[in-house]
Amino acid sequence: MRCALASYYALVSTLDAEIGRILEAIDTSPLRENTLVIYTSDHGEMAGHHGMWQKQCFYEPAVKVPLMLRLPSGENGRVAQNVSLVDVLPTLLEVAGLETPRDLPGDSLLGIAQHQSDETTRSVFSEYHHMGMLNAGFMLKRGNYKLCHYVGSESQLFNVDIDPLENDDLASKPEYAATRSEMEVALRAVLDPEREDARAKENQSVRRLKLGEI
Repeated sequence: MRCALASYYALVSTLDAEIGRILEAIDTSPLRENTLVIYTSDHGEMAGHHGMWQKQCFYEPAVKVPLMLRLPSGENGRVAQNVSLVDVLPTLLEVAGLETPRDLPGDSLLGIAQHQSDETTRSVFSEYHHMGMLNAGFMLKRGNYKLCHYVGSESQLFNVDIDPLENDDLASKPEYAATRSEMEVALRAVLDPEREDARAKENQSVRRLKLGEI
């Protein structure tokens, strides 16, 4: 376990150094005046948390990713609200001075940064249908509460502010029944979990047939 973690941290250190080289090249050229730099990732890594060494779940170590922007103007600050990778494209469009299509998911991070007082109502959504999952999994996070809904299994509910390690599942506790219900209603306002699970499996079956698999 120590060797695995040391190796993972070594990879992070190596990446940091290479990003430093890129930033230095930008900063020593005319690109510094008109270049937006975004550093992010597609997923985290459980790295032993909850006894897991993978990413196919919605615990914080797996679902949280770095998301840092460096504007040419040099402005800086931190967005405390829940944000998502779908917010990146609207951000780029705003910085470029281009119109954002009305049906585009996500919001500009610049706008979110200016309205952080409403952080308890903004929701972020995630879903997973790939390896390591027998059935689809969905996550909805609003404020400090996070609902993890797995088709065919019991949902999980966490308050990541008071329980950052997610050891206390609140889903079955009577005093959190209203919160769980609100989160489940909000999730189903995004999609129908069972229907999306069936659609994903149907698509996978079609692809397997095309590849000649059973």
